[in-house]
Amino acid sequence: MAKFTFQGKFPAHVIYWQEVASTRKIDSRLEKLAEQEWKKLVRKCKKEGRRIWDSQLYRLEKLENYAGKVSFTVSTIPFSVRIG
Repeated sequence: MAKFTFQGKFPAHVIYWQEVASTRKIDSRLEKLAEQEWKKLVRKCKKEGRRIWDSQLYRLEKLENYAGKVSFTVSTIPFSVRIG
């Protein structure tokens, strides 16, 4: 497992952020299960009078630190898939 440690403050001009298409390997069986679990959770929350909504989250694809600069490469993933 990779471990990233940053300490201190980084000025904005040394931080780079790039959004790319996801490299996440998608298993259609697991995606379907996640969708079913999300629908169950939505029904449960509605029944209990709680609010829940789906949104896009960022997924870290790559992190590089070189020459005092930090580069984040991210993609998006639906919250419903992440918790499903």
